Amino acid sequence: MAKTITLVFLCLQLLATSSEEILILQPFCPKSHKVVVDPIAETLGSKGHHVTYLSPFSYEGSAPANVTEIVYHQYKPYFATFQDIWRDLHSKLCQQLYDSGLLQKWTNNKKKFRVVLIDSVFTECILPLWRNFGDSVIILNSSPLNPMIVKMLNLPTPYSHVPYIIHPYTHRMSFSQRFVNTLYWISSSYVAELSQAISSFFYPRPYLPTVIRIGGIQCRPAVPLPESNLKKFIEDSGDDGFILVSFGSIINGEFIGENLISALKTAFAHIKQRVIWKYESEITGLSNNVRTVKWFPQGDILGHPKIRVFINQGGLNSVQESLYNQVPQICFPMASDQPLHAVAVSNLGIGIQLDYTTVTAEEIVSSINKASNDPEMRKMVEYYSKVFRDTPEPPVQTAVYWIEYVMKFNGALHLQSAAGDLNSIQYYLLDVYGLILLIMLLVGTLLWFSIKKTVKYFLLI
Repeated sequence: MAKTITLVFLCLQLLATSSEEILILQPFCPKSHKVVVDPIAETLGSKGHHVTYLSPFSYEGSAPANVTEIVYHQYKPYFATFQDIWRDLHSKLCQQLYDSGLLQKWTNNKKKFRVVLIDSVFTECILPLWRNFGDSVIILNSSPLNPMIVKMLNLPTPYSHVPYIIHPYTHRMSFSQRFVNTLYWISSSYVAELSQAISSFFYPRPYLPTVIRIGGIQCRPAVPLPESNLKKFIEDSGDDGFILVSFGSIINGEFIGENLISALKTAFAHIKQRVIWKYESEITGLSNNVRTVKWFPQGDILGHPKIRVFINQGGLNSVQESLYNQVPQICFPMASDQPLHAVAVSNLGIGIQLDYTTVTAEEIVSSINKASNDPEMRKMVEYYSKVFRDTPEPPVQTAVYWIEYVMKFNGALHLQSAAGDLNSIQYYLLDVYGLILLIMLLVGTLLWFSIKKTVKYFLLI
């Protein structure tokens, strides 16, 4: 298993120099996406490149050297719920960015950015415009490849074993799953083609040189927690340890549903472990072993030796950071690609998947006990953590190398597949198979008449 984040390259011409102007666009992305890109921006800046970084969130503290932040805090309210993002994506958010004048300013600038890095999520309204202010584009993709990216890169996608992004399927599907999977891929590929006109946990699948896998780029060894009430709460958890609960940076705690909130509160009152729960609003009725906080250093807490289980929403960052730190997890997938991640966690034996709409307190308690004490699950978590960590170099170094490679070799057009020049008949060899079938029919017809004539001849003798 290698669930990863991917760098996707769609490249045009540019000139290579030692120090380049680079633009990173993440105007509509949640904080979890910025966490992934931050080390890339920082490393590029440390190598002398000048990075302009547009995001709704700023660095904690000062920005790294050679990194100029453009922060629009007004984008943040739209991340209150996942549904708000979809509803406002092509209306309020995009219109707000257009009205800001930034795109016009960059377009009117005589000197283009050498490369533009664009997050693939929620930025469909920006993708058609990058040529106005950039020489090349790199798409940052932090989820399984969606149909739009597959279409842009002309990636071979066998529907028989590559699950569609929103389906909770593994790479080993039943007939009915393959049937549904094929229908979704075919229909979405058609939609993606129309959209294009206006615009390390992946299962093994075919890739092209234009896809660079940098899974776990946000993961790092944990550092000791600063002195605080939270640290004391963790340190005083004794041999029972503690459980971490977070449903990501997009969905606030109060929006996970009354059934799940009630089940969690009841379950936590019946376990020995302490609980740290990321919950942004006030909540009542909690047992004494539970503490809520609005935000915490997730990676550092996951690396604490007293942690026992991580309860999450199946988001890519959460799943990766949990695996990196060898922590069993319980996933409640809610939207987007989360069901795909959660079923991978369950399928590989490194965690448990539960349904947030129907789960009971008893199921949660049972799952916590299993994830905390099952030696087989612990063994699988340790094994896949080693697999996940085993890379030839840190993912950020891989990312920066390929970004500079694109700039160095004039857009790296030699990496582009010729599949983009083929229509569907040519790509799937329907014309070749048609000719082979025609030849077989002609040969068969000739053989039939020859045999018929021969038989008739011998019958007349």
